[in-house]
This record gives sequence, C-alpha cells and structure tokens, in this order.
Amino acid sequence: MASTAQWVEGARPRTLPAAIAPVAVGTGAALGAGSGVDWKALLALVVSLALQVGVNYANDYSDGIRGTDAVRVGPFRLVGSGAARPETVKRAAFAAFGVAAVAGLVLAVTSSWWLVAVGAAAIAAAWFYTGGPRPYGYAGLGEVFVFVFFGLVAVCGTTYVQVGRVTGVSLLVAVPVGFLACAILVANNLRDIPTDAATGKHTLAVRIGDPATRRLYAALVLTPFVVPLVLALGLVGPADAQAAVADDGGVRALDGRAAPDFTLADQNGRAVSLASLRGNLVLLTFLDPVCSDNCPVIANQLAAADRAAGARSAHVQIVAIDTNPLFHGRSDVLTFTQEHGMASLPNWHFVTGPLAQLGAALRSYGITVTVPDVGMVSHSQIVYFISPGGREVSAMDDSAVADLTTGYASLLASAIRAKAP
Repeated sequence: MASTAQWVEGARPRTLPAAIAPVAVGTGAALGAGSGVDWKALLALVVSLALQVGVNYANDYSDGIRGTDAVRVGPFRLVGSGAARPETVKRAAFAAFGVAAVAGLVLAVTSSWWLVAVGAAAIAAAWFYTGGPRPYGYAGLGEVFVFVFFGLVAVCGTTYVQVGRVTGVSLLVAVPVGFLACAILVANNLRDIPTDAATGKHTLAVRIGDPATRRLYAALVLTPFVVPLVLALGLVGPADAQAAVADDGGVRALDGRAAPDFTLADQNGRAVSLASLRGNLVLLTFLDPVCSDNCPVIANQLAAADRAAGARSAHVQIVAIDTNPLFHGRSDVLTFTQEHGMASLPNWHFVTGPLAQLGAALRSYGITVTVPDVGMVSHSQIVYFISPGGREVSAMDDSAVADLTTGYASLLASAIRAKAP
C-alpha cells in the first residue's frame, strides 16, 4: 500500500504551478476589465488544480497498465513502481475529476450553462490523454490539447466567469500561458524519447526527434515574452482592457471607476446595495415616482427591452433611485412599480429611503434635483451600466433616454457581445 508521501509524490506537485498560472493570469485580465470576483477566481483555481492532479493520476494509471512506465526515469509512478494497485489510482483520478466537476458546475450555474460542456470536454481530454483505446498522447497530439485546455480554456474561462465575456487581453495572454504549459510537456517527452519509442508511445518528441524537440522547447519558452512587449507598446491598450465603447444606442464609455455604493430599500422593503448585487450587470437609473411624463416612459421602455431580451437579461439587475424629496416612501415607489408594469420583473428594484441617504446617493452620481414652488420636481437624467465587479463602464445621458429601449438593448448587447465588462 502506498504511503501518504508516495500519493503526494504521485500527484506530481511540481506540475501544479502550470494549473495555478492560467487562473492567476485570467484573474488579472478580469481585474484589468474592472470585474474581478474573488470567490469565482478561487473556484476556478480548484477546477484547474483538481484537473491537473486528476490527469497526473490518470496518466500514472494508464501508462502503468500499458507497461510504458516499466522502465522510466523522472517522477515517481504509483502503478509503475508497484506501490499502489491500478484500480486504486484510477479511483483517485476520478475523485479529482469529481472535485473539478463540482466546482465547475457551481461556476456554470452562476455564469453560463454552456460551461458544463466545456468542463466535460476538459475532463474527457484529461482522461483520454493516455487513457482509452486510442490515447491521443500516444499519437503526438498531447501538446495541442495542453495548449487548448491549460492555455486558452483555462485563462479565458477564468476571465469569462468573472467578467461575463472573453476580453481581447485574456485571449492574448492565454497564448503564452499555453506555450509555457506545452514547454513542460515537451521537456518531459524529450527526456522520455528512448523509453517512449521502445514502448510504442509516439509522442511529438518521438515523432520529430531529439534536435527538433529541443528547438521546439526553446521556441515555446522564448515566444511568450513577446506578449508583454505587445502590451507595453500599447498595441493592445486600455480601451481593449476596458472593452467599453460607444454604440448606436447613445451609449458612451466611462473610465471604469468604482461605482459609489448605497443601501436603500426597494418597493418590497428589501435592502438593496450594489454590493448585494455583485456578480450581476446593474443598470442604474433615476426616477420620480409621481412623474407623469419622462419617468413612466423610461420605465415602460426598460420593461419592454428587458422582456425582449429574454434569457439574456438573466444576470442583469435594474435599479432606479427615487429622485423626489417630497415622495420618498415605500408606498410611492410601490405604486409606481404597479402602475407602470414593473411588478412582474423579478430584477426590478425601485429604491428609496431617508432623505439624507437619498441625497448622498444622488450626489454621488451627479444627479441634480430642483423642487419648484409650483409644479413637478425636475432632475437630471443619466443611465449607468455597472459591471459585475461594481465599476461604471457605460452610460446614457439626457439626449439618449428618449429612446431607452434601443439604448438598453445596446447596453445589454454590449455585455453579451463583449462590449462591456
């Protein structure tokens, strides 16, 4: 029976930095886009580490039962050394894959369900590297899959679950991470050329030979240093990192500052703050609950645009802050909500509260309110789009709110199509 130390050695802890690196880089890209989410980054790290450990145990099992590890230099092998039964190592591999699957499922539920398919593909790739009747690692394709899953998928996936999209920067920096991960595999396969060739394991190194493998290794190690140079020279700059651009709906880009937070009560009496909505895209507007002209129009257009967006608006929260210092009770915002068709929207929050809190919130967003001696209260209008990380990324001013349906559709499409982090 293998000892604990042997199981740890069999997990090949020296390979774990290759699992940590893509999550760190992907999180860096998310932070650069203004939308880092700590707990999602941590779950992504669990997925990556569990997959790395799983593929190491799976490789140990599959190579061991094929006899590839009968004569092997390099890391300790549980099956090849006889320290552990093959079935026990196989169960350990699938236990690690199970941990990755559970963590990945949480990320999929809170991000996008199609990530389940990506996770399933990653686990399949991990197993069939050396497992199954026709392992692709024995056909010289290991480097391709390592580049895809420990480079592109790991980095871009980490960014996606935090930002809600794949940014240009995340895609760019995924390439050197993938190259460096491949370099580790190429170095291992270079070492194993004699034994792999003798046992019929036709890795890329075996296929192209020792000299070409050394040149490939050098290229994989040196090429990644080009990417920081590209970023430093500004060939991919802040505009891409922010990825917030003006569009036909009257939307203009903002500088990505942290959106001022507030805590107010919505029409149902629930406390609402930007912190409580973190992880969602927030559309923030400002309405007068007794207004009879523009505010009802804005509300109706918001409702129409939200319904038209369908499933795409699942992670969007609409927040309206009460601008009328004379009507700032819960009954005022509730009546407005019911009269203008917003009550059926689960993501609608018309918030109000004590005058001091309302005033502070309005001032923090540059909203001015005028209370005349006679007539309706007037206020400036702007609609903010706030990223899942709590940063202002886009806005529509007074000139655009007349066609808010188009504007909101543009904002929502911006998030869906990678225009707003």
